[in-house]
Amino acid sequence: MKEYQKKVVEETGNLIRMTRLKKGLSLEELAIKSNVSAATILKIEKGESNFRMSTFFKIGEALEVNFSTLIGEEEVILKQLLDFDPIVKDL
Repeated sequence: MKEYQKKVVEETGNLIRMTRLKKGLSLEELAIKSNVSAATILKIEKGESNFRMSTFFKIGEALEVNFSTLIGEEEVILKQLLDFDPIVKDL
């Protein structure tokens, strides 16, 4: 995995964890609400798992937040992508 991809996965995992805790949900409760296993959610939160978009959306829906909340509304991740990937810069 490229360095910027790893950063995106880690940051997204952190935001999911913070949102879950802010909402007062345990891993098990989020697993039930999202129909995603607690083990998978834990791996995502720790940045240890590259996950499918469908999983990401299930978790977001269960947390009752939109996509931009889970990727960081300040566009830090997008800036990192532009800084790290020359292909994205050329678009």
